[in-house]
Amino acid sequence: MYINTTLKFSLITLSLFIFTACGGGTPTNQTNAYAIDDNKENTTDIPNTTDTTDTQITQEPTNTETNTQNNFHTADNHIIGARKVKSTPLSEGTTFTSPSGNGSSCTKASPCALDYALKHVEQGDVLFLRGGTYNVSNSILSLRKNSGTADNPIIVESYPGETAILDGKNKSKITKGMYAGDPVGFRINNGANYIKIRKIHFTHFGKQALVITSSHNIVEGCEFYNNKYVALQLTSTSFNSNTSKWSSGYNLIQDNIIHDNSDAGLTGGSYKNGGNADGISVSAGNKNKILYNLVYHNSDDGIDTWRSNDTEVAYNVVHSQGIADGNGGGIKLGGNLNRSVKNGMRAYAHHNLSYNNRAHGFNLNAGRDVKIEFNTSYNNKKYGYANLVDGDVILRNNISNHDKQAVHNEHGIQENNSWQLDEKVTFLSTDPHSNKFLKLSDDSTLNEIGAFTQSY
Repeated sequence: MYINTTLKFSLITLSLFIFTACGGGTPTNQTNAYAIDDNKENTTDIPNTTDTTDTQITQEPTNTETNTQNNFHTADNHIIGARKVKSTPLSEGTTFTSPSGNGSSCTKASPCALDYALKHVEQGDVLFLRGGTYNVSNSILSLRKNSGTADNPIIVESYPGETAILDGKNKSKITKGMYAGDPVGFRINNGANYIKIRKIHFTHFGKQALVITSSHNIVEGCEFYNNKYVALQLTSTSFNSNTSKWSSGYNLIQDNIIHDNSDAGLTGGSYKNGGNADGISVSAGNKNKILYNLVYHNSDDGIDTWRSNDTEVAYNVVHSQGIADGNGGGIKLGGNLNRSVKNGMRAYAHHNLSYNNRAHGFNLNAGRDVKIEFNTSYNNKKYGYANLVDGDVILRNNISNHDKQAVHNEHGIQENNSWQLDEKVTFLSTDPHSNKFLKLSDDSTLNEIGAFTQSY
């Protein structure tokens, strides 16, 4: 993660009110965190471009006045934030594990251990994890060369109606092998492509809970909390600061809830007293998509696209980042200070809500050719939209309200943003518990801009 130098602000009480309401460091519902949705299943194929038309999935709006805080509905029934994810039908299960599983049968009647199952799954397999806590100790859970295909992916998922929790609290540093000294939770390595990780909880890992260095994978409906580093990281086996071409990409991260991950109080090595625990870090890769996630109360940044190229960040709710020495930004959009290297480029952020973060709502860092449009930034303690240092940045149709300042400078192309228009931004509600949160009145001329726009 590129760390941009910022002033260190103390975390104010306002940044904690959603944290308290959502359970303060516990899963949103540990017995069944994601109800089965009888409407359309949110499992889109991984597209090969950053065109957004194939990602717009419509669901019926809620009929209640209050909101679950997982998502908000736009006026045209679109959703911003984590949607409900439908389980894979039980009849499709081919392999079964349980926290107490053993042997090699891996059947529903006689489930095996998780690490054994991961070594033996093949393309087209559906691996169901029976509910309960899987105490991950001194082993790396990984898919290395097991690979699916576009038509026959490998699916790793909680058993329908149950929640599998991968817990790293008993995991100490590994002393031998290729991952010595690295208490990572789960790896999808280069060569293991077309994997779907669905509806699983990841908690208490000392480093990344989930690391992906391969391509064409989907992570959806999962929850990541109380990990001591980046919760979910997309990177590359070829990663270094001077790489211009990545060997991985086209991954889709959607409908996840990622919260309360922090390295505050930890120093030495890659720990930075809060400065290295993003919710989602896209450290490398091409054309990854980060869609429909709820990301809050992580010590560093919510979503950071760092050295990746052509990453799309859309329809996310990101709030209340920043603990100890963490940057505390909502969404960071790439960056490499070495201008001769062609990475950290062309990030595209649209239809996101970023609010109550300790630093900026949206931060270009050192990203180049970045496009930011139809977003809403609210009550961030620094700029709504910061570090517009590249002349090719496009900032269009965005809203800033109650940020310390709307925009950092006048670089790039800025068109039709709220701070350039005559009408004052007035929201129907600034209470995140309300389904009117950060929405404008129907007769407002500003309804054509911001995250809730009807005109996109």
